[in-house]
Amino acid sequence: MRLFNILELIIFPTVLVAILVAIKPLLKNRVKPSIRYALWLLVVVRMALPVAFPNIPLLAINPSDKDSDIAKEIQLSSADSEFASDEVAGMTKNEDILEGQKKTLFTTGNGLSLTGFWIIGSIILLLVYAVARLYFWLCLGEYKERYECDSPVPVYIMTKRRDCFLFGFFNKKIYIGQELIDKGLADFAIEHELSHVKQHDNIWLFVKVLMLIVFWFHPAIWVAYFNAKADGEYACNMRTVERIGEDKYPEYKEFVIGLSRIMPRPAFWEQYVYMQ
Repeated sequence: MRLFNILELIIFPTVLVAILVAIKPLLKNRVKPSIRYALWLLVVVRMALPVAFPNIPLLAINPSDKDSDIAKEIQLSSADSEFASDEVAGMTKNEDILEGQKKTLFTTGNGLSLTGFWIIGSIILLLVYAVARLYFWLCLGEYKERYECDSPVPVYIMTKRRDCFLFGFFNKKIYIGQELIDKGLADFAIEHELSHVKQHDNIWLFVKVLMLIVFWFHPAIWVAYFNAKADGEYACNMRTVERIGEDKYPEYKEFVIGLSRIMPRPAFWEQYVYMQ
């Protein structure tokens, strides 16, 4: 692999993520949470730039003896003669054409290429994510009772779950557990999810998951994902306080702390499907 490709794909994004993580404490009281959250878009822009990924055999496949013998004869003939004969030149040309035909996006002729390994991994993750999202969507289909409130996004009541979240990229819906309604926590919960809507976190979630699927092998992308998720929640809370008024901040703070205690921990895969 060329040195520049390594710098392009691994080192540069890693340095960028490390800088963003390092400056987070410095920006905490100096920059609006929404701006800190938006800084993670720099990682998306950087990774969206095209990168030349060379073909490197990972799973070696031994070439046939016949191909090896032909290659050796061509090399010996070229070395013994100052000027290769037309016949040897023709054989070399044909061999190059044959070798070129063997190379595809997934293989180098001698094995699975690094590009092929990358793409196969992304396809597997995409299928897993699609199945998980479809399964979750089907599970939510049983909750059809609307919660009557002044919300631009429809709110549905869940009888089998105690949490609340925003689901959907374009056809957005808010789901809230019956227990939260019974405890009088519905208003703050809905305001929190509406702040996610204002931040376009449903689209932002899709972008972040897409980055994980494409660059699943890159540790820095996973670090960026979880840091962006934390910054997004913080920005969402601050936006909610602005919406409900500073006078209600102590009450909302108690709500957030209490909610973290009573809400069940979501399954690992669920955090990639909805905004909580």
